Amino acid sequence: MKKKGFGGKPGKARQNLGGSPSDARMTMWEAIRQGKFIEWMFGTGGKKKKAGKKTVMNLALNDIVTYEEAEYIVKDKCTYNDGGSIWYEYTLDDNGKYLYLSVEDDDALEIGVLRKIDFDVDEPVPSKIKYDGNKYKLDEHSFAKVDTVGLRGKKEGVKVEYWDFECQNDDADNDLLSIEKWGGSDFEVYCGCSVKEYELKLLPGGGIDED
Repeated sequence: MKKKGFGGKPGKARQNLGGSPSDARMTMWEAIRQGKFIEWMFGTGGKKKKAGKKTVMNLALNDIVTYEEAEYIVKDKCTYNDGGSIWYEYTLDDNGKYLYLSVEDDDALEIGVLRKIDFDVDEPVPSKIKYDGNKYKLDEHSFAKVDTVGLRGKKEGVKVEYWDFECQNDDADNDLLSIEKWGGSDFEVYCGCSVKEYELKLLPGGGIDED
């Protein structure tokens, strides 16, 4: 799409995009003659704006996440909304090896790194679960509407039922266990650990727009 204010007829004044008032009144040809075309074009005095810093809250498709010396690419982003409570889950891919990054900022930033596991879930989902020698107790059970982009396709408002468990073993490496049910699909079970943001290295990737 051609942006407004670009591609106008020669001699037509360009709208102000951040430059000085005198630059705004200057035509393209006048700017070229005076050697001020870059300032006229970008309205930034010829300086490029720096890209915003990547955080776990604003990752996008094709961004890069390094964790425990392995480099992963963001292949999927899910935005969960449970009654106004928002959190994100990213699918990270390292040549077919997948991690799932869960991020929520509810008073304090909470980050989990999980892997999908093979685990048979009884129905109804019990409040206590044993896995890999650890005991997990149900912490939260609810429903969320989820917007997706990436591997799951571009969808909005998908209804997902979820169960979040906390580990009862103080010395367990994996303190998180989560179960999800997307519509009529099978249960998806994830297990992993809490991490701090400094344990992750984040870099912008290919800049794919989610819209």
